[in-house]
Amino acid sequence: DIEDTKDTESVGTEEDEISDDDLLDGFDYKGLSYMLIDGDMWVYDCTNKNTTKVTIPSTITVKGKKYKVSGISEDAFYNLKKLKTVTIGSNVKVISGYAFYGCEKLKTVKIGKNVTKIKTNAFANCKALKEVTIPSKVKEIGSIVIFSFSAVSIEISLPLSVMSLIFVIVNILSELLCFGLFFFTS
Repeated sequence: DIEDTKDTESVGTEEDEISDDDLLDGFDYKGLSYMLIDGDMWVYDCTNKNTTKVTIPSTITVKGKKYKVSGISEDAFYNLKKLKTVTIGSNVKVISGYAFYGCEKLKTVKIGKNVTKIKTNAFANCKALKEVTIPSKVKEIGSIVIFSFSAVSIEISLPLSVMSLIFVIVNILSELLCFGLFFFTS
């Protein structure tokens, strides 16, 4: 399993372990693949395809320099059939589209408090998903972020600002529907 008890991970204690090119091209560490993008680290793959638990750290130290882990790339955990639990570090700001798509056994996702964007289909087709807590800083949620036919019930904790937006959209749609029915029946 990929799990770290510390919030910061150290990589590259020997000078020749990770080159500067590896930072840009990507490198593997403790079952996750990282890449330096705009000064921060992004997780772009999971090398252990049989893992059941993933913890994405808030920071990672490479060759003595600390980097924030600020994003999860598109398809990073795509179709990991055995993944059950995900904890996302507090520095992650973006969960890209299809990041966890098709993780059929994924039940629980703990999203870090600083996530601001959850892109389209980030958790689509996660059939066992039962619990997702969306932090209050989320400003953008893509379409069909969570989509599953087999979930009997799912608990999603949304920030008030997102719930308000959803309420407004539902009200507008219901008013349009009522107006449309009135218009066509009059």
